[in-house]
Amino acid sequence: MAQLETTLARLRERFPNAITDIYEFRGDATIAIPRESLLDVARFLRDDPALRFASVMDITALDWLPRDPRFDVLYWLLALDAGARVRLRVRVAE
Repeated sequence: MAQLETTLARLRERFPNAITDIYEFRGDATIAIPRESLLDVARFLRDDPALRFASVMDITALDWLPRDPRFDVLYWLLALDAGARVRLRVRVAE
């Protein structure tokens, strides 16, 4: 849990306007961010020495037809040293 709290605090500090929502379930967090912030947030999670989310465990999508934008793409990241997991959720159109 400490790693999750550290991750969320560092993201809020670095990207105060990028986090649109956070869902927590069984110790894991899903962080909703705008599509335009994905690369910057993912690089930060990978490169920050306190976080080091260096492994992509999975990339998947959810189809919310008829919602627009239609899809959510989820990137599941793993920090090997800490054994921490986090998901980035991005809404995208067709």
